[in-house]
Amino acid sequence: MLSNGSAHRLVVDTGPLIYISKIDALDLFTSDEPAHISDAVHREAVLPQAAYRFPEIAAIETAIRAGRIKVSALRPDEREVVLDLGRRMPGLGLGERGTIAVASSRGWSAVLFDRQAGRIAQSLGVRVVGIVELLFWRTADEALLESRIRRFAALVEMRIEARDQLLERVKERSRW
Repeated sequence: MLSNGSAHRLVVDTGPLIYISKIDALDLFTSDEPAHISDAVHREAVLPQAAYRFPEIAAIETAIRAGRIKVSALRPDEREVVLDLGRRMPGLGLGERGTIAVASSRGWSAVLFDRQAGRIAQSLGVRVVGIVELLFWRTADEALLESRIRRFAALVEMRIEARDQLLERVKERSRW
């Protein structure tokens, strides 16, 4: 849900999906409000040969089977966007291009971690949602939110000052 209480569709890129799984936050997505991923993101995130070494991969597959994550095949118009972005932005990965194409075509928000991908998505009119913003939207429990932010900050080696600012926002939110 958004801060105004309305349901909101999200398409999630590979990096954010894996980070969310690594911090044990796949419960942000429910069968009522699932995350959507492109088939390219599914292929990138769920490598069968790596599942035994990385528990986050198994957790993503479990969330897909439970209906909390939906794999969306690209429509023909979205495939064209993926190809066009590939020609114009060769550094942009297939998962990012698929995420941007789905979000742009369907009017959904995109959860992206890569700054270049975020700028490109915004230039196409896509609302970009960051991982921390998503955590704030969908984690009601303050202690759990703080724990998730700390784990995410450690994963991405976030500057201590930035992490502390986020944690201060958690405390402020509890006063709302």
